[in-house]
Parts: sequence; C-alpha cells; structure tokens
Amino acid sequence: MRAAFGMLIDYAGLFPPAKLSMEAAIAEYYASRRGPKAWMLGRFIVPASRLPELVDALGVGEELTALSVIVDAEPDARQWFGSAQRALAR
Repeated sequence: MRAAFGMLIDYAGLFPPAKLSMEAAIAEYYASRRGPKAWMLGRFIVPASRLPELVDALGVGEELTALSVIVDAEPDARQWFGSAQRALAR
C-alpha cells in the first residue's frame, strides 16, 4: 500500500475549501507530517504570488522539503506564459 500511495496526497490548505492563513497552513502541514499517515503526504502547494509570505512565515531553520508552486492565473490567458516566466525568474 505504501508503494502505491506514498506521497500521493499534496497539501493545499491555502486553497478553498480550507483557505487557511499561511501560518495556519504551515502548522497543519507540519502536524500532518508528524502524524501516522505522514507517508501519504506529498508537497505543500503554494501560489507563486504568496512565496514571499511563505518565506516570511517559515521560522529560522525551517524548510518545506516538498513544495509545488502554482503560477497565478492572468485575466487574459495569453499573458500567462509571460507571467510564468517572471515568477520563475523571481
């Protein structure tokens, strides 16, 4: 079972329906990483626009070992690629 489901579930507490604050989401992620089902927990998902907030919310010496960054949507889909490039450059 661990081979099939290991790190299968990514943590998206910043997004609906939970829509937690950055601090609450990080705390819940770390708590889940210490729990009995931690082996199923994968990446912490964060929007690119909130990366500075994530860095500020992490304590000294803390890190998220598994992170996925989602580039925020643009009102005009044709601008998304440029937005993605700028986010990656930052």
